[in-house]
Amino acid sequence: FIQEADSKWRPVDTGKEGIFVCGLARGPVRAPEAVQEGKAAALRALRILAKDSISASRHSAYVRHAICSLCERCIAVCPFGARFVDPELGMIMVDHVSCQGCGACAAECPNSATLIGDFEEYGVMDVIEAALG
Repeated sequence: FIQEADSKWRPVDTGKEGIFVCGLARGPVRAPEAVQEGKAAALRALRILAKDSISASRHSAYVRHAICSLCERCIAVCPFGARFVDPELGMIMVDHVSCQGCGACAAECPNSATLIGDFEEYGVMDVIEAALG
């Protein structure tokens, strides 16, 4: 079965933005409940489709290809499936619509080839040090 993001507050949302689950894909349910979940999933999808455009997260990850070693560790740890290898370019790429800017890829990267949004590596450390006093 497919796991929902939050069974109480977001019962038809999955962990991936824009992907919804309902009915028997969530688990055994009776027909009336499956119909209600289907309607809820359709309404959630309609909220996305009604927009003129879909914007990417401002803080999505990006790859500094010059120092990327193509180890693919970032792909393995991304909880949103937002990273992939482009076979034509031979580079790690980021799907900026799927990326939520969580930073798991940046933490895993042994070469510091991944940065998150507007945050430079040293800028984040300066903010942390200032907060700690």
